Amino acid sequence: MASDADARISATERAALLGGTPPSGSTPEQLAGIVDRFDRFAAGGMNAAERSAIDGASARLQATIATLS
Repeated sequence: MASDADARISATERAALLGGTPPSGSTPEQLAGIVDRFDRFAAGGMNAAERSAIDGASARLQATIATLS
């Protein structure tokens, strides 16, 4: 499904994502934070700490895959 905001999260999509019940164990504020982060990533706004965390998670996932293979 295409977005009317291209890669960004449109106001309509944001309202739809935040309009329901958050996943079990999550608060509406946490869900809003995740939506905001995805939108910021889509705009190219990933900061150094976020990039480092993703790189670390990727390395751990690759190590797990290698161990299981």
